[in-house]
Amino acid sequence: MINKFKSITLLALLFSIFMVSCDTAEDNVSIVENYTDGAINELQERSGCGFGGCFELVFPVTIVFADQTTASVNSLEEMKDAIKTWKEANIDVKARPSFQFPIDVIKEDGTIVTVEDESELRALRKECPRVFGPGHGHGKHCFKIEFPFSVTLADGTVVEISSKEDLPRPEKGGGKPDPSMRPELVYPITVTLKDGTSQTINSKEELIALKQSCR
Repeated sequence: MINKFKSITLLALLFSIFMVSCDTAEDNVSIVENYTDGAINELQERSGCGFGGCFELVFPVTIVFADQTTASVNSLEEMKDAIKTWKEANIDVKARPSFQFPIDVIKEDGTIVTVEDESELRALRKECPRVFGPGHGHGKHCFKIEFPFSVTLADGTVVEISSKEDLPRPEKGGGKPDPSMRPELVYPITVTLKDGTSQTINSKEELIALKQSCR
């Protein structure tokens, strides 16, 4: 009788441990999903980029995590996967990732803006009055520009851009960047839409229409 009682007690204990483990695993999945969605939404909100925003990021982009490790990503989808993977390995950390500067964004009028730090990002964000609501735009872009493409500089020079490293950078100084010095896209350009299809954009007007369709 005693051995039988011990066996039942052991089974009950094992069952309790199993249930606790299952609950913990489910809780962790929920924590990771909520963290990932919140981090993506915060990055999009802070930059005004992506589906529903005013601008689009030029990839690749590097993000910095709370432990100072980084991840270079080629799309918002890759960014979401990188954040999820990091959170799974750092389940108790609540601090969210940030951008590693500089970043480059495309305005809907076709100008490319280089953002050197958080203060410039805040200044750019003021140009975008849109607010990202809960669940709005998570990990989605309106479009992603494909390399190569060309830009026109302020002096009329046309430069072919084969990678993000080829983008002209403004000279660093004490003053604010001069908007008139920003490079402008030369059309046509090829973009990848959020559904994975490609589209040729032939003019500034078509780019504006495309961006406005993603609001």
